[in-house]
Parts: sequence; structure tokens; C-alpha cells
Amino acid sequence: MASLDEQLQHYFSQVKKKVPNKAQQQVITKAGADQLRDSYFQATKSKHYRYGRNTSHVKHLADAVVADDHDVDGYATGSSTVGFEKDPINHARIALFLNNGTVHIKGDHFIDTAIQSSKDKVLAAEYVKYKALTGGDPH
Repeated sequence: MASLDEQLQHYFSQVKKKVPNKAQQQVITKAGADQLRDSYFQATKSKHYRYGRNTSHVKHLADAVVADDHDVDGYATGSSTVGFEKDPINHARIALFLNNGTVHIKGDHFIDTAIQSSKDKVLAAEYVKYKALTGGDPH
């Protein structure tokens, strides 16, 4: 029978295989962010899209949804972000006003609804990537 130290080392090596490193975390969270981006796009297009609008100078809000495999500061931490472009105009600010409302605009919470309705899809996409990268079930 193996000593306690050998058993613990074996256990640690098995657990270590299941914990993704930073590069794997980026891939995993990016898969979820892509799913959330699609939900943002659908929600924005269904609630705030004007067909026939001239978009030669400024993209439509739905077309400005982006997903990135870096955090909000641009660092590769294993996190991914989803939001709206800020150039040439701040689409994120416009989306905030439409989502939360202002004194003159009643908010419809389309972003909040998109987040809630896509949680299962996001987790499923991340789980598929997790299994592909680490080779198994996290349990």
C-alpha cells in the first residue's frame, strides 16, 4: 500500500488535471461570452432595431455587440467580457439608457432579460469547452 504522502501526491495530480490554467480559462469563458453576445444581439435586434436606418456612419446598436476574451481592462486573466462598442460613439452608454431608462425613456431591461434567459446556454457552452480541454467531468 502506498504511503499517505504518495496517495496525496497522486490525488493532487488528478485534481490538477481538472483545474484549467489561465489560457484554458480564456477559451472556456470566451465560449460562454460568445453565447451571451448572441443573446444580447437577439434581444437588441428584437427590441431596438430600426430597419432602413442609414448605418453608413454609425453601426446599429445590435451590430455593436462584442465579446472579448480579456477582462474590462484588456488583461488576459481568464475572464471574458460582453458588451457594446465605444467607437465611434459609445453604444454601451446608449444601451445603458435603453436598459435602465432615464427621466424621458422608460427602461425595458432587455440586457437583464438576455442575461437571465441565456444562463443555461452560457454554462452549457462553457461546460462543453471545459470537457474538451480538460478531458472530463469536473466532479
